[in-house]
Amino acid sequence: MFSELCKLFERISSTKSRPDKIKNWKSFYSNSSSTADSFQIIRLVIPKLDKHRQSYNIKEATITRKYTDALCISRDSNEAKRLQNYKVVRRTKDLPEALESILKNRCQGSVEYSLEKINSLLDSVQSGVSSHNNNVNSLIELMVRDLPPMQQKWLCRIILKDLHLGMSDLTFLTALDVRAPAAFSICSDLKKICENLGNLSSL
Repeated sequence: MFSELCKLFERISSTKSRPDKIKNWKSFYSNSSSTADSFQIIRLVIPKLDKHRQSYNIKEATITRKYTDALCISRDSNEAKRLQNYKVVRRTKDLPEALESILKNRCQGSVEYSLEKINSLLDSVQSGVSSHNNNVNSLIELMVRDLPPMQQKWLCRIILKDLHLGMSDLTFLTALDVRAPAAFSICSDLKKICENLGNLSSL
């Protein structure tokens, strides 16, 4: 479930020790890969390496504007300004973190989404230029309605392809198979890597 993945992100981001980060990741993957497709998991953890899903063409300014509209916040309000000026707010790592603090008093969603459903929603944003704006609006509205603030924070980070986990993308792959980085440098296909973990010598 996406909620469990977000809890993993919280543990990894709050852990300073690199070995402990890797231990948390390997434990989660081991427990989850028996019930979820490896690619469905890994493409959400290291979205920058997922060539099957190109840029969403969604930047921080777009997320700020869409959330301001979805939450019916005046663009001149203090909350809107906090989002617009998140870079100068003390102890704020990025826009999604600033967004989470605002959502805490506004969103009480508790719908459980599978990783497959989250990936399907992200795919819908890329379904075509003509429908892109409407699809982004629909995704933000769904997030506001269904997901708790912490999960919205991590989904926004996935969209921005910057999770701030303090661990490189290739380290996540290496933890699962030491041959994965070399194999990825050859094929650049994350899905193929995921399908052949443990047997990458065949690529």
